[in-house]
Amino acid sequence: MRPHELRHDLLPIERVFTDAPIQHLWGAFSQATTTEGAEGLIVRLGEDCEVPELSAERLERKGKGLSFALRTAREYFTPSATGNITLALVSYYYGTFWLLAALWIADPTTDTELATIERVSKSGHGLGNLDDTDAKTPPDRLLIYLKKGGFFRELLRGMGCEAGALEAPLKWPNSVADLGGRFWRLSDVLARVPELLRAWDDVMERPPKHVAMGIRLEGLSYIIRVRPEASSRHFDAPQGASCFAVTPFSPGSDRDFTEVTDRREPQGCQFETENKAVFDQLPLHSSVWCNTSYVRPLADGIDSPIYYHFLALYALSIVVRYKPLTWRELLEGKDGLYRRLFAEYAMIAERVVPNLFLDRLTLRRHIFATHAYFS
Repeated sequence: MRPHELRHDLLPIERVFTDAPIQHLWGAFSQATTTEGAEGLIVRLGEDCEVPELSAERLERKGKGLSFALRTAREYFTPSATGNITLALVSYYYGTFWLLAALWIADPTTDTELATIERVSKSGHGLGNLDDTDAKTPPDRLLIYLKKGGFFRELLRGMGCEAGALEAPLKWPNSVADLGGRFWRLSDVLARVPELLRAWDDVMERPPKHVAMGIRLEGLSYIIRVRPEASSRHFDAPQGASCFAVTPFSPGSDRDFTEVTDRREPQGCQFETENKAVFDQLPLHSSVWCNTSYVRPLADGIDSPIYYHFLALYALSIVVRYKPLTWRELLEGKDGLYRRLFAEYAMIAERVVPNLFLDRLTLRRHIFATHAYFS
C-alpha cells in the first residue's frame, strides 16, 4: 500500500484545538521542512506502508527534496485569499504543484527526488487549456486537457495511473474537436469540491458530482445512507426506495450514487452490502468545511481531491494570468455572478488543500478547529 492509496476517511484522527487553524496547519509541516525531519517522515511512511528500508544515500536525496518542496509550498500559500483573490489563485496553484511534488518524493516506493521534478517539468506542467466559445457559462467555457508529458502526466504515471486513454490526441489542439472528447471543463472539476456546495447551488443550475453520506457497520453489512438534507438542493432521493443492494460500480455507471435520483422523496436512500470491496473503493472525502461525501470520480485513476484541486487551480491561474478580459468580466463585469464561486473556492484552497497533503504525508487525519467545532 502506498501513501496516496490509503483511505483518507479511515485514517486515525488527530484533533488540534486552535483559533488560528491555517497557522497551526503549516506549523505541523515545520519539522519536515528540515532535511533530517523530512528523512524521519519518509522512514515512518515506509514503516506504516510496510515497504523495504531505503538506503542511506537514497533517503538523504529524498529528504532534501521533500524539505525543499514543503518550504516552497509554504511560501506560495502565504498570500491570504481574503481580498487577494487574483494573487491567491496563482500562488496556490504553484503551492499545490509543490505539495504534489512533496507527496511524490515522500513516497518510499519510488525513486522520485528533486532531480526527477526538474526533469519532468522541463516538458511543462503536463496540462493544457482551450476555450469552448459555444459554452454558456465561464466554468463551462474553459477546457483542461492532459498532455502526453510534463509534470502532472508523469506524476500520474508515478502514482500508478497510466491514463494514456485520457491524453489529448494532438500536441497542439486548436479546437474542441481536436481534443476528441478528452478534456474536462472547469465546471466538471469544481462540481467535485464538496466544500463549495453552497456557492455551487446558488450559481450553477445543475447538481454537483458529490453527495453527503453516512456509513456504519451492522453485523456483516455496511449500511450506506445518502443524505440529501445535508447535500445539494439539486440532489434527488430515489422514489419510494428504502434499501437495495449495492454492486461494484465504475464512473458513469447507473450505480453511481450521484445519479440515483427522484426529488419527490426527501427521506434519502439506503444501500446495504456485505461486500467489503464495494465499501473500500468508495471515493469519500471530508474536511472541517464539509460532511463526509461520496465524490464521483473524474476519470479512472483520477479520483482524489488532491488531483481535483490541482486541475481547478491550474485552470483558474490560466484565467488570471493570460485572460485579462475574461478575468475582468468575472470580477466586475457581465459574468460577475460567478465571482462568488471563484472567491469561495480560493478560500477553500487556502484552508483545505494543505490539510489534505498533511494528512497523506503523516497518515493522520488532522482536524484544526476551535472548541466550538467539537462541542
